Amino acid sequence: MDSQKTGKFISKMRKEKHLTQEQLAEKMGVSINAVSKWERGISFPDVSLYKKICEELSISIEELINGEKNKSEEAKDKAIFTVVKSKDKTKKRFKIVTITFTIVLFLLIIYFLFLYKNKNDELEEYYERNYQLSFEARNVEAFFKYRYDGSYPDYYGGMYISDDAYNLIVQIVKDKLPINGTKDAFYYNELFTVSDKVKIEYVKNSYNDLEKVYDKLNDYLSSHKMPKDFNSVGIDIMKNSIVVSFVSISDEVINDFKENILDSDLIIFENSLANITSKKECTNYLDNLGSDILTSKDILINIRIGNKNYVPVSLNLYSDGTYELYTSYETCTPGKNCDLMLKYVKSIKGTYDYDIEKILNNSTNANNLSFDMDHLPEYEIYLGTKLSEKYDTMSFVVEKGKKNKYLNELLKQINIDLSKCAKPVYKD
Repeated sequence: MDSQKTGKFISKMRKEKHLTQEQLAEKMGVSINAVSKWERGISFPDVSLYKKICEELSISIEELINGEKNKSEEAKDKAIFTVVKSKDKTKKRFKIVTITFTIVLFLLIIYFLFLYKNKNDELEEYYERNYQLSFEARNVEAFFKYRYDGSYPDYYGGMYISDDAYNLIVQIVKDKLPINGTKDAFYYNELFTVSDKVKIEYVKNSYNDLEKVYDKLNDYLSSHKMPKDFNSVGIDIMKNSIVVSFVSISDEVINDFKENILDSDLIIFENSLANITSKKECTNYLDNLGSDILTSKDILINIRIGNKNYVPVSLNLYSDGTYELYTSYETCTPGKNCDLMLKYVKSIKGTYDYDIEKILNNSTNANNLSFDMDHLPEYEIYLGTKLSEKYDTMSFVVEKGKKNKYLNELLKQINIDLSKCAKPVYKD
């Protein structure tokens, strides 16, 4: 079919019927752009529209196909020939497309297999380097995985990778070394013949002793009510100890644990809050909490400190000139398992008078930021609906080491320190 000829024919017959492109499009149930493409020979009407077009333009189907006014038998034969020829072309085109697609798919599979192999090789190399899987090191690992009577050899303290990832550190309890001639001594003596990448570290406690204490604690904790502010318990190989952590630790808490749960020289106590706050002190805002949360306000932006390993306070600025500093978040009672999204629950309220967009115009659009060690966020700024539509982004950042004097001015004006951490409110 000659789309150019048919297009001119449709245009001519439409004009004879005193129809605009828009009117014909409406009658056909298509867009005006579709009719325009037909008449310019860019595309051909769908077969399902042939009868409808012919009725509206008072032409026959063979005239539509041939692109001319002619109802002779010869014209009918020509239309049939054109349709058959078009189908053959379509079949050939489909065949070419299918073959091309198959070839492209095959090449893509080869390409991705190549990438996978390269990536796999990189991972293998990383694995080899980090875990020292030489023949000798594999023997060492096999030795320490060897069990008899349900436990590791009693002089085994633990095993870990050194900080530089180039040495396998094997911990040995020196005063529990086996007597020469025993089965254990054979393996232990063999240990000293391995690669110099395997380093020996002498420690006080055997892994078996650590495991016994750990099992006792687990048995107690699984059958009793969790101690107040208890966070976790685990074997720390590098410290060669059982680590018991509390959200807030004190001599009273430690003494209570030793008296009522378990007293052992293998246990050390840690304050988990100090770990998650990166040595920052949490401010107790309870005396200043507002009674009403301003959640119904139209939020402009939300600002939090970035690159955090603790839950920070969260500042909302609203369009009516009020702000809300969220100072507490809801979390699970220590020792209980539950899934909670981060939810701030208490706040301090106040007012501000500042041009917020100055802060945004001097910050980095987060969509354009490459998050690497040279581009870490100091502050994260999340936009409300109105501003996100205006700036066509959801967030901005103030990069670490860079100053945004407008943000600093605002924080100084409302006397807020965003580096403080929020307080947990425990949910039963």
